[in-house]
Amino acid sequence: MRRLPHHTTLQKFASRLPSGLLDRVLRTFIREVDPSKPMVGVDASGLKPSRASSYYTQSLKPRRVRRYVKCTIAVELRSQLVCGFKARRLARHDLVDFKPVLEKASLGPGALVVADKGYDAEHAHEYVREELGAYAVIPPRRMEVPVWRTRGRYRKEMKRGYSEELYNQRNKDETVFSVVKRVMGEYLSSLSVRAQNRELALRLIAYNAHRLVNIT
Repeated sequence: MRRLPHHTTLQKFASRLPSGLLDRVLRTFIREVDPSKPMVGVDASGLKPSRASSYYTQSLKPRRVRRYVKCTIAVELRSQLVCGFKARRLARHDLVDFKPVLEKASLGPGALVVADKGYDAEHAHEYVREELGAYAVIPPRRMEVPVWRTRGRYRKEMKRGYSEELYNQRNKDETVFSVVKRVMGEYLSSLSVRAQNRELALRLIAYNAHRLVNIT
């Protein structure tokens, strides 16, 4: 192009993009590294919905609950590429977005899913192992409770022991969040929910492109 388009043109283009298309574009980066058995880590972090400082928002409405956008991502840990994400604005448990974000990642049999104790639930293990045909490493909460008092077959298996080496790979999820926030900022410029979702998807696509250039 001979000249850059006006910023409003880019905004209108981004707002009209279907979310399913952006999800497919995000998944295609994994094909470039072609992992035979992907190791996927799931984690969540918060982003600020505006540039306003915390001092300004707290002094303006001190009784209002602080708003933020929670972003849950699924990262292929060997390549540190994002293969799925889910954004949420209401205060909900991290486990609510566990299944949706893995559905977007389109995992196949033989994959490995790693998550922290916040995702400890028998139905999460059942989804990964019985529906996806994969294996999950999710440490159980309350390790002091004996195995015979722990509910769930897969949670009992985790209580008996799991690979610390595999679980420690989950730290790369936090590395991805750190890079995205440092390079692209920890706040969102868009105002509407739809535009914020598009902005998050485009940020993660830009991160994947940057990461793929560095590892190839």
